[in-house]
Amino acid sequence: MKASTCLIAAVILAGASAWAVPAEITNAEFESVPVTGDLQQTVERLAREAGEPAWVVYSIPMVEGERLLCCNDSHSWGARAKSCELEGRERNFVMSNRRGLVPASMVSRDLLVFLRLESDRVSDLRAYSQSCPVDAGGTRVVWLEQVSPESSAKMLHQFAAGDRLVGNDEDLAEEALTALALHEAPGTDAAVEELAGPAHPEDLREEAIFWLGHLRGRAGYAALDRLLESEKNADLKEEIAFALTQSPVPEAIDRLEKLARTDSSPEVRGEALFWLAQSGSAGAGATIVEAIEQDPDHAVREEAIFALSQLPDQEGTDLLLEILRDGSQPDDIRQEALFWLVQSDDDRALDLVSDILQK
Repeated sequence: MKASTCLIAAVILAGASAWAVPAEITNAEFESVPVTGDLQQTVERLAREAGEPAWVVYSIPMVEGERLLCCNDSHSWGARAKSCELEGRERNFVMSNRRGLVPASMVSRDLLVFLRLESDRVSDLRAYSQSCPVDAGGTRVVWLEQVSPESSAKMLHQFAAGDRLVGNDEDLAEEALTALALHEAPGTDAAVEELAGPAHPEDLREEAIFWLGHLRGRAGYAALDRLLESEKNADLKEEIAFALTQSPVPEAIDRLEKLARTDSSPEVRGEALFWLAQSGSAGAGATIVEAIEQDPDHAVREEAIFALSQLPDQEGTDLLLEILRDGSQPDDIRQEALFWLVQSDDDRALDLVSDILQK
């Protein structure tokens, strides 16, 4: 960056408190624009006026939870964040305190949304935690003042749905959806649910389904439940099965168990059993054994055997051993149980296999 540019940036940042420009944004030629009307109209005007590529950025409250959206150090994945380069190709990653990975010093409830304006359109979109260090690469950065969360959610919903400012860029649509799902703003739950609906491409729907489970709490769970009642696409129902395991709502696992028992699609029932095992929830083993004994589809019963092998803390091995020892079980089911027992490291399974071979 030129010395003169560095000086200008330093002077602007010295007085940036009036704009509330985050100090973590560096190497930028800042200016500030108040948003007094519609946010999207402001962005459209700035896109028309931008002679060279420029970034606009604003801050909104992020949905409750301790998480970090930043770029990772490739030599210590999941351990710490490094500066994100706006003009580079790096994307954001998310660390969540569900796994205790978010450094306390970087926890932030504010989200920065960056839009790259180029050739009268939005050519890139990023969302980072306000605590994340961002290198603007010497570009012009327009700080948007007084952006309401509602107006941001409305604009990002339109971007995700294919607004002309983003064209038919599927990657941009998914980035907009991710940023939208992170909003703490009225109307966000309904907007994400709408993007999970049948009016949109399947890839976008899958992303929306995931975020409903992962970020949107009870409202997201209720949306997933409604989708299960109306959705006919088995592939999307399988995505919902996974999304239920991401939900913090206790009833989500009960809904997953119901899906495993009653859905009309064998593929969906099998997938639900797999994710039920992965959830490690109490009662998962009993539901999976019930499927082995009662599901009318052979492929589902085989999937259930595999699901048992995924249960934590040797519970699956115990249940597989019971099935193998149960002479009333069909031979093909016992053979499947034997196969997955052999894959385990449990000494009891190896001893049983040895006994079988000696007979």
